[in-house]
Amino acid sequence: MSFGFHRYYDVCEEHLSISEIEVLQLYAFGLTSKEVSEKRFTCQKTTQGHICNSLRKLDCLGNSRKAICKALRLGIIHLY
Repeated sequence: MSFGFHRYYDVCEEHLSISEIEVLQLYAFGLTSKEVSEKRFTCQKTTQGHICNSLRKLDCLGNSRKAICKALRLGIIHLY
């Protein structure tokens, strides 16, 4: 699955990996962790790891809605 992203997206000092961006994008579409895992053919623990890393890198620990809003604002993910 590819959303046409570059290998990494620069966020301040940290980089989001393509997997972290894809998982964040799917969360933005309203998928659950289980649904994201099934769609990406990975285990839920891997998916949860990607979302935790994304939240940390976006400086939005514990707040996935805030992270999604920030990623949308920065152009990291899109809702189309």
